[in-house]
Amino acid sequence: PILHHDVEIRKEEFNVILENPSKETDLGDPSICTITILDMSNHGTISVDSTRYHSDPDPGEISIGIKRTGGSDGAVAISYKTIDATAIGGESQNDGSDYIKVGGDTMVQARGNLQNNQPRH
Repeated sequence: PILHHDVEIRKEEFNVILENPSKETDLGDPSICTITILDMSNHGTISVDSTRYHSDPDPGEISIGIKRTGGSDGAVAISYKTIDATAIGGESQNDGSDYIKVGGDTMVQARGNLQNNQPRH
């Protein structure tokens, strides 16, 4: 029997071997096989919809498209943050920065959810 446990492993394997036939029987080839236990729950892969987004210089928010491909079993969470490039992030609209920094925020996607439009900044 195959046993269920809650350890998340994509696949596990064990072997079955035929051995010690009675004296009236020969052992054929092959006499060994591999059993693969597949974790059929697939939480998928999370990525951004695009590698580049554009915003006009007027104050406002921008929505970054997030997609989940390859599976949607179970709720998943992923952290996100902003990283400066040529635009400089700050703490407030009045500190001379180009945008408000975000760090340590977490986005959650429910079971079955394949698309989300977070984060907004």
